[in-house]
Amino acid sequence: MVSKRQSFHLKIFFVTSLIFCFLGCETVPGKNTILNLVNLGEKPTPSFSQYKSAEPGIQSIHKVLIIPFTSKNGPEIEGEMVTQTFTVELGKIDLFRIINPTTVPGELAEAGTVFWDTGSIDLDLLLAAQKKYGVDAFIFGDVTHYKPYVPLVLGVRLMMVSGISGEVVWSVDGVFDSDQKDVVNFAKGYYKKFYRKDQSLYGWEKVLISMQRYTRFVANMMVSTLNNKD
Repeated sequence: MVSKRQSFHLKIFFVTSLIFCFLGCETVPGKNTILNLVNLGEKPTPSFSQYKSAEPGIQSIHKVLIIPFTSKNGPEIEGEMVTQTFTVELGKIDLFRIINPTTVPGELAEAGTVFWDTGSIDLDLLLAAQKKYGVDAFIFGDVTHYKPYVPLVLGVRLMMVSGISGEVVWSVDGVFDSDQKDVVNFAKGYYKKFYRKDQSLYGWEKVLISMQRYTRFVANMMVSTLNNKD
């Protein structure tokens, strides 16, 4: 007989494996992938993929705990900066209440590494966190690419897991290379929308030369998929 713990591990592992089979272990710039926001006329899109579960899905989530992002390809400080930036962007969309990741205990933060390595997480640990913080879901993140000098490159994968059912309710995975025309076009649009009062010499180009601004741009693009009507 399969225990509740084993069932939860198997569900997470199966769903994450299935999603990554569709999305690919690494999103390849220039190639279409499942649900990657293509077919927008002549306007190209950055190469990233998304998944959202059927209703109620996101609509049933009211409070989320963000697990500090892992960063295997760079210093830990990079993961911390990206985590904080995505936390701010997630808070802006006002879909659910965000728990600040700086309050997450070390053992739960370490669970993020285990999650991306194995596709599973300790049920007791998750249930304890759910009870302590009163959350409906957890967001796991992993920095897959990080190049802080021009041309900037940032790759991130995110996954929101229900703390009740163990199902993946949302995931997004992408690599943003600032040397690509589609990324430049979207950076221009992002700058026009959020920096309209800026009168600096560099204008929209400063989004592509500052890693902090570039991370905010990427976070905005990826988090915005939560509001997409698929």
